[in-house]
Amino acid sequence: MDDPSTGKHFQQDKVAHFSTLYEDRTTIKNNLEKFKSEFGEDIPVTYHPSFEVKSLFSSSKAIELAKKTGARLHVFHLSTEKETHLFDKKPLKDKKITAGVLHSSL
Repeated sequence: MDDPSTGKHFQQDKVAHFSTLYEDRTTIKNNLEKFKSEFGEDIPVTYHPSFEVKSLFSSSKAIELAKKTGARLHVFHLSTEKETHLFDKKPLKDKKITAGVLHSSL
């Protein structure tokens, strides 16, 4: 999903089903560069990129694109409780956007 052409695939084939495990590589790269300049290669765990922020951002981006284009989407491995609120509470048979939860992270 970091590739802008990914959205074209959503738009070209609305009957397709998409699955994604998406991470915002730009944010990860920027955070890594920032902390490496500060700490070198030994970055303290407390400064590792926030999973909550990057997961919420990336899931939101994929869902927004699927809703905009009408594509079906399954987001793999939700890793935060906040992400679960991005999904509609309706019967599975009526959903076009679904997700799986990585239980050990919640």
